[in-house]
Amino acid sequence: MLSIVPKPEDETTTFEELVREHRGRIYGICYRYAGNPADADDLAQDVLLKVYRALPTFRGDASLATWIYRIAVNTCLNWISARKGRTDDLPEDLVDKDLSPAERLAKREVTELVQAAIRKLPDRQRMTLVLRVYEELTHKEIAKAMSCPVGTAKANFFFALKNLRKHLGKAVHSPGTRIV
Repeated sequence: MLSIVPKPEDETTTFEELVREHRGRIYGICYRYAGNPADADDLAQDVLLKVYRALPTFRGDASLATWIYRIAVNTCLNWISARKGRTDDLPEDLVDKDLSPAERLAKREVTELVQAAIRKLPDRQRMTLVLRVYEELTHKEIAKAMSCPVGTAKANFFFALKNLRKHLGKAVHSPGTRIV
């Protein structure tokens, strides 16, 4: 088990363990918002630096993972706020190599529609959607990470889906199409 507040002599080792355990998930959250590896790396480094500096103040009110994801959420929200008005793309899902060129084009068009709709969501709805759909956190974990009641996390997710459907319009309601 990882000791939460390291002793001075093993501080580096403990933090390295923490980084190994949580780096992938932190990067995933950051990448979903940054949309590119360079910005995601910068954001993830920022998160890890903040975690390192704040580790001695961790009280254990929530799990260490929840506390770290809360720092990641705040860092991403602050980054988004600082970039308001910019139109950088959110990341695309990997393209299936077995698809025909026409199918790849159609998938890319749908992905672009979804990305544009996600960019239009209010910050808290967007973060809730990313944590629920891409990071597969439960509503309870999202609530802890975003410092809000579980009902608020559920409502944010509900309204995120509702707003996505509204922004996507007819594409969502086409027969055989299930985007959200």
